[in-house]
Amino acid sequence: MKILLFAPKTDLLYADAEVQSILRSGNDVTPVLGSIDRQQFLDEILRSDANLLWICSHGNEDGILLSDGILSASRLTQAARGRFGVVVLNTCNSFKTAQMLQNDTEAEIIATIIEAPDEEAFYTGALFAHYLAKSGDTAMAYDLARPGGNRTYIRLAGKKK
Repeated sequence: MKILLFAPKTDLLYADAEVQSILRSGNDVTPVLGSIDRQQFLDEILRSDANLLWICSHGNEDGILLSDGILSASRLTQAARGRFGVVVLNTCNSFKTAQMLQNDTEAEIIATIIEAPDEEAFYTGALFAHYLAKSGDTAMAYDLARPGGNRTYIRLAGKKK
């Protein structure tokens, strides 16, 4: 799987560990790390030939946090439309953004429903990347990686073309 990974610098304690796990997973990963503003985000998306967009950051009902503030769900959807078959939002409270993305892009979305504890996000992301590299099957990887008693994550199936 070809992954475009965005991980802006934040105060998340386990974000670096998640990024390292994704990079070592065996997937073809293009990392975009550190200070990431809206312009760089769009430039990287336009340059990418990845089929999976992965965002590891803070988020809320309005969108995802980049270095220059919140990128709205609308702008994220606009940038992702027609480019990715899968989007992973390993951010807090990303359900509304996930719904907009799925409705407007027809991509498969993996996202959080509530605030995700940092360590849980790290474990889930690391395991998902590992199982995805082994199987190439996002549904299987999600099922194996989701937390026990899962109340945090959701997978919204995309439309097959």
